[in-house]
Amino acid sequence: GRPNKKDDTCYSFWIGGTLKLLLENTTNDSDTDAQLDLALLDEEVLKRFVLQCQTRMGGFGKFMDSSPDLLHSFYSMAWLSSLKE
Repeated sequence: GRPNKKDDTCYSFWIGGTLKLLLENTTNDSDTDAQLDLALLDEEVLKRFVLQCQTRMGGFGKFMDSSPDLLHSFYSMAWLSSLKE
């Protein structure tokens, strides 16, 4: 996200997705990609945060314990799908 801003699920896609796209398009060396990916983004921590924002009624909220909305649900699912798990 941004400095002095609370963690927000939509940034999982905007930051995480952007880094993944940049890394996939900047080099053909998979070892270099993996090193850069680990240095710039901890996918497991980000995945845990996003999953903690999933609500019982379905969808994802902006923060933990917030109500779900379409925007944050969409970007959370987009980020999770980019992990290819």
